Amino acid sequence: MSQQRDQYRMPIERTGRLTRNGEMSECHLSDFTEQGFQIQTNIHLVAGEVVRLTCALDTHSEIECGLTVTHARPPVFGSHIVDISPEHQERLSRFIQHFITLNMIGL
Repeated sequence: MSQQRDQYRMPIERTGRLTRNGEMSECHLSDFTEQGFQIQTNIHLVAGEVVRLTCALDTHSEIECGLTVTHARPPVFGSHIVDISPEHQERLSRFIQHFITLNMIGL
């Protein structure tokens, strides 16, 4: 039985860094919600694995969070945020609100 997503995923193109057991690799985010990201990376990940993500949302706002891999179809992986500071969650929420606003007015 597949788990249904609670939120609509919004397309995004950002580069970030994934860290797993001290191994760091560049990754590319292709969509996101306040609860998770779709990521492309060369690291071989499996569902259930926990990794750290660091990503600049824009030129003034970076977040770091822990992610659990929800599905894996290498090189694409789905993830769910499992560890994020309140400050970084607020940054992500503000970024999403700004993203939605810009897309609603067509900028």
